[in-house]
Amino acid sequence: MYFASRKDLFYAVVIWGFSIVTLSLYLLGPSAPKTALLMVGTVITLFMWMWFGTGYRLEDGKIHVRCGPFHMKVKIDEIKKIQRTRNPFTAPTLSIDRLDIMYGFYKTIQISPENEEEFLRLLLQENPQIEWDEK
Repeated sequence: MYFASRKDLFYAVVIWGFSIVTLSLYLLGPSAPKTALLMVGTVITLFMWMWFGTGYRLEDGKIHVRCGPFHMKVKIDEIKKIQRTRNPFTAPTLSIDRLDIMYGFYKTIQISPENEEEFLRLLLQENPQIEWDEK
């Protein structure tokens, strides 16, 4: 089952604002070399890929995490604890409101599924040993 990432205003302003301002400066500014257009286009493409391509798929006993071109897998049977967190730092998510998943040997990942209750229900159904800290 696929879960899109929750998207909040902070990340919308950062991603869309940066993309619009950068493109506007390029188009309205003095003439720039074609390599600048290639760089601007590449950065905007990466941001749009992350905006529209961030999500989580529960499949084959794993959480498949994708954030644009970046992806990883977490085995559901290795998850030890899940807790809520508010953290603006780098993670494959588009929201400050996140789930902090602790798995394996001192590994963590933060994600923000849009339908959090259903996501947690399916994880706990597959691995009832997961400790859920609702704080």
